[in-house]
Amino acid sequence: MTANIIDVTPSWAVAMDLLILALESGDSDGRELAKQELRNLARQLDSMQVGSCLILSDSKSIKEIREGN
Repeated sequence: MTANIIDVTPSWAVAMDLLILALESGDSDGRELAKQELRNLARQLDSMQVGSCLILSDSKSIKEIREGN
């Protein structure tokens, strides 16, 4: 007998919608859980950004960098 595996992991977009719903419409426990999940996500993203930096020269503004000038 072979096992069929179905991945039901929500996408990031769905996960964010659920967290937003909990923040907007949930009770105090749901809001606190949503806040903690957002903090956990932020820590995970921070840990993935090791070594990424932007070096700005004195002559360029943020606007110039965004526009590719």
